[in-house]
Formats: sequence, structure tokens, C-alpha cells
Amino acid sequence: MKKSCISLLWFLLALAGTTAIIRPPFLRSLILPAIASRLGIAIQLRQATGHGLLNGLHLHRLKVASKQTPLDTFLSVGTLRIQSGRGTLWNPDTVLVEDAILMLRFGKDGKLLTSLPDTSGESGKTRPKIEIRNGSLSLTDDNRTPWVLHGIDGTMVPVGSHYHLKARVNDPELGLWHADVTISGFSTCVSIQAHSNNARLHMPSLKRLPFIPPSTWQQVHLEGWAKATLSMEVTLATTTTQLKLTDPDIELKVPIVDLTCHLKEGRALIEPERITLDQLAGAAWGGELRATKATLEFPINQSHLVFDLSGTNLDSREILKNNGNVGSFIPPGIKAGGQIHLDVLLTGQRHWLGGNGEGTVRSGIFLLPWSLSSYRGNLIWKGPWGSRSTLGTP
Repeated sequence: MKKSCISLLWFLLALAGTTAIIRPPFLRSLILPAIASRLGIAIQLRQATGHGLLNGLHLHRLKVASKQTPLDTFLSVGTLRIQSGRGTLWNPDTVLVEDAILMLRFGKDGKLLTSLPDTSGESGKTRPKIEIRNGSLSLTDDNRTPWVLHGIDGTMVPVGSHYHLKARVNDPELGLWHADVTISGFSTCVSIQAHSNNARLHMPSLKRLPFIPPSTWQQVHLEGWAKATLSMEVTLATTTTQLKLTDPDIELKVPIVDLTCHLKEGRALIEPERITLDQLAGAAWGGELRATKATLEFPINQSHLVFDLSGTNLDSREILKNNGNVGSFIPPGIKAGGQIHLDVLLTGQRHWLGGNGEGTVRSGIFLLPWSLSSYRGNLIWKGPWGSRSTLGTP
């Protein structure tokens, strides 16, 4: 009889404890502060659903910030499932994060404005593994619509004082990516290495990237697909970003030189104030065009574009179609080829053109020379039969 009473007492105590655990006031007053302390974060809870000691805690509509800036939310979570496993609810083994958005704000100079948790002192403590399901990443500066990457699934594991994330990203707009991310609480906040075998380059998305000045995309348009590698280092003071593109299937437009080229070969390196093109080749001006080297720089309030181009079997009328005083007099079927070094400087509403080049124009069985030179910010084209044109006016 005595044993039965003791068993009943333990059952009632367990039931009372389970009932207390699943009540939201208890979650807010005890469980959540303990968990927040272990993770080095500040949590704002909008809704809670307890599932008892066996199934852990399921928390909904969370706002997460750093302890140092509890009002600056960097993470919004649809559902947070805390699974104790061999641990406890205060020190869980696994945390499952569903439908979360990580929001990072940057200044115009690339400095990270969002305050992230400091985990540098946690290397000797047990921290949970974090499973991410259907996550999103939002990057923004003060002047543009946020750039958002959707469809992130992965696992974050603690390594020393860092967290290491391996993730698969399947964004409906940007394609399939694989990423390795290290999140540190001290010197380097976020380090990202991501790659895609067939990434989509889409102008509306590129224009929203906070690391590249908007003036870049006024002078260079990219649309299509390529193999891509993204490297990004975010520290407390600076952000460095590189996007490498190879195996392109891209339409490239450079409006200032009236160039539209469908690229099938070559490499491109996109950085915050510079685009470097190397050994690009594709169809343009009715023929084949190759950019052996091109550097496009976009410092504050100006743009500087330098091209080394070579072309074969180019349509002369297509090249000069927007230069009416010459283009309208070119007979159809006249093909041109040659090499051009082109230098373009844009400051405000003014532009200066410089460069040189030479090649031949084929008319029937005849090969006739042409040349290009610059004079006082203009390009002077000298063609066959004494034709001459001034291209561009500063």
C-alpha cells in the first residue's frame, strides 16, 4: 500500500511538473531566459505551445536579438522547436528553426550595422546543434529594397567558439546553391563560401545587392546563367565580397558603348566597386567579339570603363547604327574586324572617350583599312573611302 502511494505521488508530481512546463508564463519567466542565456541572445516571444518534457518546447513567432541590442532584431523565427534529447530544456542538444529570416543591415561603406551575439566566451560550454528548415537571408542598406535569398536548409554545429553551417539553398529566383558559413562571436562575424553550378543572374536582384553601388548597374547589365562562386567576409568594421562567374550563358550590355553581347566563354569577377572581365567571348554586332580584358570601376560619383576588344566578321552597319552621319551610308553586307582599346570616363552627366584601334573592312574581295583614335575626349573613326566620324561628345 505504501509503495502504491509513493508511486501515485511521483506520478502526480511528474504530471504537475509537465503541466507547469507547458504553461506560457513559466516559459517566459524561467525557461526562455535560461535558453537565451545559453545561446547568448535576447528573445521576444509572441506565442508559445508547450509539448511537455518528452517532446520539448515548441515556440512560435519569435524575435531574436543580441543581448547588447535587444531591440535590434536580427532573426525572426516562425517556429523554434527545442529538443532536449540527452540534455535538458535549459541546455538542449538540438534546436530546430523553421521559417526563419536572418536580417543583416549594412551601411553605405559596407560596415555591418546589425549587432550579432558574442559567442567568443562559449567555447568551453555545450551548445546545441541548430537545424534550419526553409530559412531566408535578408541583406539591406539604408537606400535599397532588401535583397532576400529564400529556401535555405542546413545544419549549424558548434566548433570551438564558432558555429559552422552547411546549407543547401534552392531559391526560386536565383537557382540552386550550396553554402559553407562560419559565424564567429569575435573578430570575424560571418564568413560565407557559396557556389552554384547554374546560378541565375537577374538585374532586379543584382540592383538590390547592398555591397555594389547602384551606379554599377547603370553602366553594366547582366542577364542569364553562369557557374558562380560567392566569397563574403563580414567583420565588425568592414565587408568584403567577391562573386566569380565562369561558363557563362549571359547577355551583357554596356549602354555607353552601345554594346550587346551574348557571352558563351570567359570569366568575370564582381566586387563592390569593380567588375573584371577576362577572356570573354560571344556574339555581338552581327559577328564574334572577344574581350581579352576589361576593367569596369565605379568609385564614388564616377565610372571608369576600360576594354580590350577584338572582333571578327562584325556587321559594319550594326556597329554604327546609332551614328547616323556614317551608319546610314554603309552598304549592307560590309564586314569588319580588328582590335580596339577603349577607355570611358563618366563623371555626373559628362563622359570622356579615349582609345585606339585598327582593323580591316571586307567589301567583296577587297580588304580596306580602318583606324580609331581619340582627341579631346572624342573618338575619331577613319574608315575606307576617306570616311571619317567623331564618336561621342564630352
